[in-house]
Amino acid sequence: MYSYFRTRQYSTSYGRLDILITNSLDEALLIENKIYASDQFEQLKRYHTFGVQKYKSNFKLLYLTLWGNESPQDALDKTEYLQVSYCEAILQWLERCVEIAARSPIVRETLIQYSNHIKNLTHQNTQSKMNKELIDQLSSVEHLDAVFTISENISHVKNNLINNVLLKQLEEIGKELNIVSQSESKDYVNTSWAGFSFAVHSWKNYNIFMEFGARGLRNLIIGLVPKNNQVDTSAFPIIKEKVGGGNARCAYIWFPKYQDWNADAMKAIVNGEMKNLIKNEIIKLFDALKEVEGV
Repeated sequence: MYSYFRTRQYSTSYGRLDILITNSLDEALLIENKIYASDQFEQLKRYHTFGVQKYKSNFKLLYLTLWGNESPQDALDKTEYLQVSYCEAILQWLERCVEIAARSPIVRETLIQYSNHIKNLTHQNTQSKMNKELIDQLSSVEHLDAVFTISENISHVKNNLINNVLLKQLEEIGKELNIVSQSESKDYVNTSWAGFSFAVHSWKNYNIFMEFGARGLRNLIIGLVPKNNQVDTSAFPIIKEKVGGGNARCAYIWFPKYQDWNADAMKAIVNGEMKNLIKNEIIKLFDALKEVEGV
């Protein structure tokens, strides 16, 4: 019979793992737990290096998020890891644990409370019931034509709001902060690595950028990117440290609150909340980099 050991906040020379699970066969799970936090510089790459050195091929690196998102660093680093979600994998596991703990009331109730907490974080309690009722209604014959017409035009609606509302707001931000919006009208929804950018008059080497890591307006990050391949990037290590993360080329963090642009994000564009969020994040970048030379 195998013995298992779990450690929280396990320190290594490559950084501190959120959770490390090992067994008597010297196999391991390295878990990076991400809830409303941005990736640190080459975080998964460093943890993978640690896993190879300590466990050779006998380990798995798990990237645990609420919805099973990709790491924004994955595109360039190509680190091998598994995406795991609280909303599916962890909830299913907890449900099975609740069944097993049927004769241990305290343990069972604790698991149920934790499961309910995850459902609240991932909008699966009352929202799930409402969704089922709505789906049942929309599945009726008299609503099917409208349902498919709407679904076929969702991308057009999102692009319309971005191109005709948000881009004007980005220009307003540019005037208010004395920077230049460089974004143009296009199909943002169906383009890989879609995003927006600003040029700063006093910055010779970098632009501010926002970029979706996945097609469909998902996994939004914000930070700095070199203007081209010829600029001076000698200040990049300190820039990345000040910004709070990034990869081998860009310094960035997760965009707050609206990383995936669905209905709530579109509403935020219409009511001006998104503009304020973007403006505030740019101001934070200015504050973080105000004493850094070579930007």
